[in-house]
Amino acid sequence: MITDPNQTDPHKDTPIHRLGPALNSAAGAVIMLHGRGASADDILNLAQAMYHPKLAYLAPAARDHAWYPRPFINPREENEPWLTSASLRALASPPSTPPLIQPATRASSPSPEESSAHSA
Repeated sequence: MITDPNQTDPHKDTPIHRLGPALNSAAGAVIMLHGRGASADDILNLAQAMYHPKLAYLAPAARDHAWYPRPFINPREENEPWLTSASLRALASPPSTPPLIQPATRASSPSPEESSAHSA
């Protein structure tokens, strides 16, 4: 149950649950957001199905188990400042870690010729 929908930053001090290596040693991060009525632990349990030991899995907790207080079809203004607070929390780094949002680097896939050469 949402206790005060008029807070200015309702998700500011909510915990971020973690699984896997620390951000400063992880190859990447997966940010997992739970649904209304669920918890960070609930969504983090799904990480087991896609777990990779080089990735950090982070699940911020929404205040009172909801990212916004009113139905999603309501005008955005009716769900503020909760939506903005949720966005900021989802992109926040846990204390004393590097920022989560960093330029992505992606290894290129081998061409079909390279793939067939390795399988021969």
